[in-house]
Amino acid sequence: MITKTYTIHGMTCEGCKASVTQKLSELQGVGEVTVDLVEGEAHITSNAPLNVVELQRALPSTYAVLEQHRTIGAIAKEDGPPSKWKQL
Repeated sequence: MITKTYTIHGMTCEGCKASVTQKLSELQGVGEVTVDLVEGEAHITSNAPLNVVELQRALPSTYAVLEQHRTIGAIAKEDGPPSKWKQL
């Protein structure tokens, strides 16, 4: 299973959170969806990588989905020269 975090722009209330959770949970291969309204994030666990376009199509056009690229440990430094680890 793969867990990734995505930024979801446009969520303003608990109804938005419920709608996003439901729509993303209906995607094939998705096992679990946890939406954080305050942070504007969706944590999605799936059995295969998900495409941002696929996620966007599952949601109403009110919402915009962005994939987050997180640094794991100390592999990439924000203040140094670009590395291949930051170019995902």
